[in-house]
Amino acid sequence: MSPAPEKGKIWRLPWPARAARAAASRPDAAAVALILVLTAVAEWRVLAGGTMIGMDSATQFYPWYSYLGERLSSGELPGWNPHLLSGEPFAASPLSGWSYLPAMALFALLPLVWAAGAYLVLHLLLAGLSVYALGRTLGLGAAGALFAAVAYEFSGYLYVRHTCCFAYSGVVAWLPLAILGVEMAVRSRAWIQRSLWWCLAGLAVSQILASWLGQGSYYALLAIGGYVAYRTLASPPPEARGLRARLSGAALHGGAVLLLGFGLAAAGLLPRLEYNALSNLAGGYPDIEPGGGLPVEEWGRLYMLHGYVYAGAAVAALALAGPLLARRRFAAPYFAALALGALVLALPEDTLLHSALYLLPSFEQLHPHAPERALVVFYLGAALLAGAAFSVLLERGGREQFVLAPPAFAILYLAASEPANVPEEIPVPGLSMPPLLLVSQVLVVALAVAASLLPRHRYLWRGAAVLAVVLVVFAELLATGQATFERHADSEGRERLQDVDLAGYYSATPATRFLQEAGSGSPSRYIGYSPEFDGQGRPVTYNYRFTDPGVRALEAENRA
Repeated sequence: MSPAPEKGKIWRLPWPARAARAAASRPDAAAVALILVLTAVAEWRVLAGGTMIGMDSATQFYPWYSYLGERLSSGELPGWNPHLLSGEPFAASPLSGWSYLPAMALFALLPLVWAAGAYLVLHLLLAGLSVYALGRTLGLGAAGALFAAVAYEFSGYLYVRHTCCFAYSGVVAWLPLAILGVEMAVRSRAWIQRSLWWCLAGLAVSQILASWLGQGSYYALLAIGGYVAYRTLASPPPEARGLRARLSGAALHGGAVLLLGFGLAAAGLLPRLEYNALSNLAGGYPDIEPGGGLPVEEWGRLYMLHGYVYAGAAVAALALAGPLLARRRFAAPYFAALALGALVLALPEDTLLHSALYLLPSFEQLHPHAPERALVVFYLGAALLAGAAFSVLLERGGREQFVLAPPAFAILYLAASEPANVPEEIPVPGLSMPPLLLVSQVLVVALAVAASLLPRHRYLWRGAAVLAVVLVVFAELLATGQATFERHADSEGRERLQDVDLAGYYSATPATRFLQEAGSGSPSRYIGYSPEFDGQGRPVTYNYRFTDPGVRALEAENRA
């Protein structure tokens, strides 16, 4: 028992208890603050001591975005890029950044180093905060929505790829905001409110189209269209239960979002479609050879330490329990279908789902090129299902915590029986999974059950258990992401990641100054060529070393 306060004195709880009670009274503010703190911690590794870059960001995105910002800050529309080949269309290039608002604003207003850092942080925060807002809108408790936000924001698919592969991070960051806009538009009764939410969803769709016109935007549009269908046809609002009301709602919301999305994207979409029609790729790739995919036997990469597609062992266990615990709540049937559908589409062989979607325009041309890219929409479903499971456990006081046991043991068994597929620097005698994953999953499940069993008025202990669950998941995802950075920093593969000083990396070399002086009087061109060679002396041109000093000295790798 707490001692009674002395007469004439005001008794105050210890500061941890006061903090826990304050967080319980303002859960959304506490959750958003924690997301901001965790993002700062995660980005410290990416930005401290240099900026983490990959081949795509170093040789494509940063040079293009810098040129885009330079033209916009000079008051010019960047229709043409004179620095590549004999010049080429710039605004019509799908990955130039034109019509992608974060690239246009940040690189026009800030120096390159600051713009790059802000760009990376923005996409993580946009993803995390959007998923949190979506989870709360769907009815998740603050703890469940926070769990979903952390699982989504720091998954390997976003956290690792946001340093190198901006087309992926653009789609992943804007997708939950588009679905949030659809959800709020369906709920709204006043036309003004509904129109504003349509505009939000349309803005997100336009940025997805500007970020990755092709496979990424196609999968995102399927996910958004599927959610419109789910919320208007399968699970409509109470006043729209009749067949006619359902069909008209689907047409209204779907049409409004598509019209606004494509309309807002038109400044970038129209020149790109025209450019494609005039190119040698008009109508798509000729006779493309299907390749890639994620077969069932490799699904273990989603819950093992395998950077670019890692979703988290504990997240996977809770996501498997999500449909059982949430049932029809929190739109769980849709997100379960989304996650499973993405996994099926990622298979290297065709299924009935493939055959059905091949009836859509151009899908059969785009999808077989790299089926595993369908995973771009998988992580939203997995994160929200995991958050739903955690939310239900806390809400029901642990009465259904036994549901967690089968998926947790299934993940542990599968991970232990998978062929060794983890880095050598984390050896595990007798097991093929790192101890980190085993310990984190056991801790998360145990802490989630413990939090669900604690009474609600026990602010300190219940809050500590919830915080511990979130921090363990964050630590696991961050550790696997950083292990991926370290592994690729010494890799011989083309997806190598490196920390560099961007200002120094793009500074003028002696070769640059010589070429600028030699060509100052008349138009001139140069070519920088730095191939690698295989064991038989044949050039392997796709394997350039973008951080190699020799490559930089030759002004290769899109440095013009």
